[in-house]
Amino acid sequence: MNKHTKRIFKAKDLCRRKFPYLSALVFSMPCRPSEQCETLAVDQCGRCYFNPEFLDTLTTEQLAYALLHECFHLALSHHRRRGVWCPEPTEQDLLIWNIAADLCIQQALSRDAGAWEPAGILNWAQYRHIPGMSHGLTTEGYADVLRHNLDEPEPPPFGGSCADGVPRDGEREGNPMSLDAKLAQVAEAIEQQESTSPGSTPGILRRAIDKRLGRQPDPFEILKSLVARSVASPIGTDDYTYRRMSRRQPANCARMRGVVRLAPECAVIVDTSGSMSPYIHRAATAVAQGMRRVHRPRVICFDTDAQSDRRLSSLSQFSWDGGGGTRMDQAIEYADTLKADCIVCITDGETSWPRTKTRARLVVAMVEDNVRSYPPPEWARIVKCWEGSEYAG
Repeated sequence: MNKHTKRIFKAKDLCRRKFPYLSALVFSMPCRPSEQCETLAVDQCGRCYFNPEFLDTLTTEQLAYALLHECFHLALSHHRRRGVWCPEPTEQDLLIWNIAADLCIQQALSRDAGAWEPAGILNWAQYRHIPGMSHGLTTEGYADVLRHNLDEPEPPPFGGSCADGVPRDGEREGNPMSLDAKLAQVAEAIEQQESTSPGSTPGILRRAIDKRLGRQPDPFEILKSLVARSVASPIGTDDYTYRRMSRRQPANCARMRGVVRLAPECAVIVDTSGSMSPYIHRAATAVAQGMRRVHRPRVICFDTDAQSDRRLSSLSQFSWDGGGGTRMDQAIEYADTLKADCIVCITDGETSWPRTKTRARLVVAMVEDNVRSYPPPEWARIVKCWEGSEYAG
C-alpha cells in the first residue's frame, strides 16, 4: 500500500466517522492515479481519479471534504439532471451547471464539514451579490440565475463526469446504473440514522436519493403534517374552567373544573379560477388532507372574489364555485381578517401574492409547477402537489 492509498483510506475513514450514512458510497469508490487528471475527479460510475502531486497539497480533512463533495454529486444525481436542464449544452452551460451544483453541495456540507473546506474552493460568498441568488435553491434554480446574470464564469477547481454527465479524458467506460445499489444502501442508512437522530442528515440528500430510486413521498401527506404543525399552538390545548361542569362530577361534592377544548382555526382557500379546472381532483385531495387535521375548517372558494365561504365537516359538502380570474392576494388578505391560526391556499400558482406577511401561518399547496414563473412569498410554506416534483438540491 503506497502513501497515497494510505492517505485516501484515512480520509475515507474520516468521512465514515463524520457521515456514517455515506459509508457505502465512500468505501465503494475505487481511487486510482491519473496523469490526465489535474486535481481530483469522480466519474458518473463512482470511480475516483487523482493527481498524486495535487493530493500531496491537501490535508486529510481537506481530502475527506473533496471525497464527500464528489459523493454528493453522485447522490444528488447531478450527472443525470444536467441532461434534463440542458440536453445540448455549450461549454458555458457546463461551467454554469458545475458552479450551481457546487453551490448546493457547499451549503449542504457547511454545517458539519465547513471547517474542512480546501482553500480556494468555490463558495457561496463569491456569488451572493448576483440578483436572484438566495440560500436553498435547487441546482436548476441556481443554474437559471447564473445563466442570465453571469457572463464569464470561472471554472470550479474540481471536475468529473459525476457533476454533469460529460465524460472526461482518461475516464473509463462503465454503467452508471450500478450506482443504484449503492444509493439504496445509503438510503437505508439514512433511515436508520433519522430514526435515532431526526434531522441529522441533509434533507436534500434524502429527497434526491428517494427520487432517484423512485421512492417519492406523497405530497398530500406532507401537506397534512404541515397543516398539523402550523395549527400546533396553545389554542389547541385543553383548558380547565369552573364555568363548565366536569363529566366526572360526583353528587354532593365540591364542584370540579370541566374541560374546554378550543380547537385551532384553519381557513382553506381554494382557487376556483378557470385555469384550475384540470386540477379539481388534486384540489379536493388537498381539502380532504386539511380536514383530516383540523375539525370543520372554513373553506373559501375564491377566483377574483369570494364565491362561497362555509365550514365543512365532510368532503361531500365541498362544491366547486367559481370559474373566473385569479386574485389569491385578495383571497389571502380576506382569510387573514378572519383571525385564523393557519391559512392553506390551494392554487396552480398563476396569481399575484400579498406583499405583506400574514398574521396567520400561510401554507401554499401548489398543484402545478409555476413556482419560478409566479414565485410565492418567501415567508410562506410551499407544498408541491404536482406529479414528478423536482429535486431538492
